[in-house]
Amino acid sequence: MFLYKNLEKKLKKLKEIVQNSLPHLKKEKVSFAESIDYTSSLIAQLKSNLEKTQKINSYMQMILQSLKDILIISDEEGRIKSINQVGEKTLGYKEEEIKDKSLSFLWENDLLFQELWKKIVKEDSLSDYQINLKTKEGKIIPFSLSISAIKYNSKKEIILLFKDIRHLLSLAEKQKEATITHILIEEEKKRRKILRKVHQEMESSQLALLNVIEDLIRKREELEKTQSMLIQAEKLSAIGQIASGVAHEVKNPLGVIVQGVDYLEKRLTQIPQEAKKVLEMIRENVKRADNIIQLLLNYSKVKRLDIKPDDINSILEEALTLVNQKLKFENIQIIKELHSQNKVLVDRPKIEQVFINILLNAVQAIPHKGKIFIRSYDTSAKEVANIFGEEYKKNFEPQEDTTIAEVEDTGVGITEENLKKVFEPFFTTKLACGGTGLGLAVSYRIINLHKGLIKIKSQVGKGTKVIVGLKVAKKE
Repeated sequence: MFLYKNLEKKLKKLKEIVQNSLPHLKKEKVSFAESIDYTSSLIAQLKSNLEKTQKINSYMQMILQSLKDILIISDEEGRIKSINQVGEKTLGYKEEEIKDKSLSFLWENDLLFQELWKKIVKEDSLSDYQINLKTKEGKIIPFSLSISAIKYNSKKEIILLFKDIRHLLSLAEKQKEATITHILIEEEKKRRKILRKVHQEMESSQLALLNVIEDLIRKREELEKTQSMLIQAEKLSAIGQIASGVAHEVKNPLGVIVQGVDYLEKRLTQIPQEAKKVLEMIRENVKRADNIIQLLLNYSKVKRLDIKPDDINSILEEALTLVNQKLKFENIQIIKELHSQNKVLVDRPKIEQVFINILLNAVQAIPHKGKIFIRSYDTSAKEVANIFGEEYKKNFEPQEDTTIAEVEDTGVGITEENLKKVFEPFFTTKLACGGTGLGLAVSYRIINLHKGLIKIKSQVGKGTKVIVGLKVAKKE
């Protein structure tokens, strides 16, 4: 647009030249024809310049309109002189609507415009300054502003180039969001890593604590068992001392009582029925007392063993035969499952005594009909450890093979409370049936002297199982 103004000014100047030339021509007495030729020459020159100017102007207009950014030309006061088509389309104003208006009405913030314009006037240039413009519809659009100042006819004109940066800001926002998202993801990864580490440490701590608690419980149980064994040993020791010192003193008077009963039965020809009952009762009780004394004597003598390799199956068979002679197995089914192939290291008479005591208890535990299972088998150290638990380590090596002998009945069973006391001397639940409470105590002592193990499992109403573990003789 400013090129057209330049052309008008040149035409005006040309007119002035022609007018100024006429007096000169008159003074120089130039002919009319010569003046016409001179004028024609000037007009031709002017036409040529005009055509060139029009071409330049068209070219410049094409360049300006081809810009993808908004181009506004204003004067030094900020009044709009022209705007390109991109500006018209983007802002919604035609050039004639905003021509000679202040640029401030396009600014989102008038105050910001005033401050910026002072800077523009002072510095004559500005680049990549972010501002917001308002469209005709009131929409706010962000732009990057670059400014250059030029002088034309001693007047300053400002060329303002507005680059729409919505797409760039959107990309930047997305990049920012992506960066934030990436940071958040990384932070979440770190947080999860820390949480996993903390969780692992907590699990390790909990596991360590559980192990400590389990170890404490195990040690407490071992301590309780050790205390129980010490108490039991002290009891057994005391009983042994009493038995060795007192048994003989009691046995002699009992012998005299039995002889007195025999004498009365022989001397008295006619004995009243009631007297016979009394004498029989005396004889039975003396016999019972004698059995107890014999057990005490046997108990006190169990100090040394004559250990030899022997067949556990034949020991069980012998014990079964002896018990059968004493107590007939009426209504009791004997089931033998003797599978052991190894020799065991035992003092045969003592071990037979153990199994006689166990079998007698099994028979007495079956009130009417029932079964007694007698088993023997060879097993690994691991299986024995499962049966006897920590006690296994006290008498057996970790890889030592063991022979197991079991006697299981289908009798009345033993309560959990009584099961803890069964190896205590003089503890019995069969006092009315003549039980002394020494059979299992003696058996327990004999098994311990053999460096073996004994364990009782029982359920009330279902029966009892006695498990004995014995050392295996080395094969020659």
